Amino acid sequence: MKHDHPNTVINEVLSEEETLQVLSAVENSHGNKFVEVHCQTNNFINLPQNIIDKFTGYARSINENNNLILTEYCHSKYENREVDGKEYKPSLFPHYDETFKEERFTIDFQLKSNIQWPLVVEEVEFTLFDNQALTFSGTNQIHWRPTMVFNNNDFVEMIYFHFSDPTGGPKDKDANEIMDSKSAKYQKWFDENGGYSNGKYVDGKYINA
Repeated sequence: MKHDHPNTVINEVLSEEETLQVLSAVENSHGNKFVEVHCQTNNFINLPQNIIDKFTGYARSINENNNLILTEYCHSKYENREVDGKEYKPSLFPHYDETFKEERFTIDFQLKSNIQWPLVVEEVEFTLFDNQALTFSGTNQIHWRPTMVFNNNDFVEMIYFHFSDPTGGPKDKDANEIMDSKSAKYQKWFDENGGYSNGKYVDGKYINA
């Protein structure tokens, strides 16, 4: 799998009919999880096969790898939240997707929003509009969002698609150690420029408060 190719912005990702299909899937989500550290609500959805096929086509074409399969996907909504009397505000600090055992090719699709909250992939900033997507390697590139305080009605809704190559095998045994070192570099810059999280920074990583 290529993880060092240029990041690509995909325009007009879905047709109007396809967008309605995705919105329907979000409406009929089957459970969710609130990630305190990011103030991010992950909704578990079932997308129709034609939508899965379309994003898989984008991934295979852009990564030039016809072995890629969609391994995980999730709808996420960022907005100010109050949970059990505690207020949370969206934050996405520099990180990589370290939990995956194999390399991943990622498509971040912006479904719906009423503000612009850029994505940063290793020092390059991308501002997405609705129905645009950004490609990168979630396991091999540090990514985050600049610090921005949301107003109470602000929101951003994304769907994250993670693709793997079943013929590629696991990551190198020292891959996470290398990525931890890169992440620390960007984390230092993030903290020095007003970055924050809803959690605590312990042993080089943020955890829920």
